[in-house]
Amino acid sequence: MNENFYGVLETRNIDRVQVGDLEYQTWYGNSLYFGNDCKTLGYKYSHLDSRLKKVVKKQPSDIWLDKLYVCGHCFKYTDESESMEEHRQCCKYATKQPGRVKYKDSQYTIRKVKGSRHELFTQCLCLFAKLFLDSKSIFFSVENFDFYVVYGEVDGRPTPMGYFSKEILQCFDENNLGCICVFPPYQNRKLGTLLISFSYELSRYQGIISGPEHPLSTFGKVSYINFWSKYLAHEFLYGRFRYIENITIDEIARYTGFRQEDVVTALESMHALRKVPLQDSPGDSNKFSLLVSKTAMEQWVTGKNVNLESLRIFDDHAVIFE
Repeated sequence: MNENFYGVLETRNIDRVQVGDLEYQTWYGNSLYFGNDCKTLGYKYSHLDSRLKKVVKKQPSDIWLDKLYVCGHCFKYTDESESMEEHRQCCKYATKQPGRVKYKDSQYTIRKVKGSRHELFTQCLCLFAKLFLDSKSIFFSVENFDFYVVYGEVDGRPTPMGYFSKEILQCFDENNLGCICVFPPYQNRKLGTLLISFSYELSRYQGIISGPEHPLSTFGKVSYINFWSKYLAHEFLYGRFRYIENITIDEIARYTGFRQEDVVTALESMHALRKVPLQDSPGDSNKFSLLVSKTAMEQWVTGKNVNLESLRIFDDHAVIFE
């Protein structure tokens, strides 16, 4: 597979981005912002005279552009500050956000944005997110995905702070999330947990056991293991499983909506899954049962200073399914 199609690069090629009034460094490279000359932004490159395209040489430097200006509402981009200022004065998404509200609390709103209906917005969103993701992401086939974008207020205006995508035509895996990204300035607000939780709320509404598409990005894997572990620790220490002595991995999966392999991953990360030899086969190491250790869970919660009280973030009126 041609990785350039996804914009994957071994090194960063854009040094910094200015999004609205915020400026910060990129984390990963993305070649899809540029034309074939690795110098000109794509929308400009497509309008270059064909003779100019032939004489422009590729830049040997890892950094192709010092600063990319990105609209904080629609994610359109340019390398000219004046052009971005002009655009910001008339961007329609600054006053009217795309999609329909699916979740709302006192701080944040999640809007469902159809890729088929808002193609340019979602393409630009994916392009921008790739600067902060180390795994592949969709860019052009957005019509096959729904995007759940979380908004919070910045200077009195609703501003996109992150999102996750979900494939419309489900396959055998029944993924409830394709790609997730919370933008750097907003990563200390537990928005990743909010988005992950919401993806499982959608799955529960559909009555399916589901989870994210693999492979996960580095930060995505950390976020998911942390989320699964907190949820399971809450259920075993204070929730439905508190007084249950015997339970199977399948029963845990059916109640939580987590895939069995994800349940095992979380329990192992807490060192809470033990192998116990079967009494009728004490000498056979291949025959054993799995024991969930609540003591190990308590040690994990205490050792990491985990606040399980903040786990549940939805109420009966916050999620809008229809």
